[in-house]
Amino acid sequence: HENVFTFDGEQGHEIWRVYEGDIAEDWPYERDRFEGREPELDETYEATWMAPERLRNDVTFYDPVVLDDLN
Repeated sequence: HENVFTFDGEQGHEIWRVYEGDIAEDWPYERDRFEGREPELDETYEATWMAPERLRNDVTFYDPVVLDDLN
């Protein structure tokens, strides 16, 4: 998904990618959240499981087309 937008008078551009996959180990599914790592950037991030319906009701904008792909 690609979106060009204006926010506070500034033009922005975002690209979203949604991937479907399986995690090889069971432990991430047993937790509400866990830490991930981007080795190329040497950065860590927090991953949180969320149901697509919760994202639909969030105040943050999520394109419905992207959310439909998660169901």
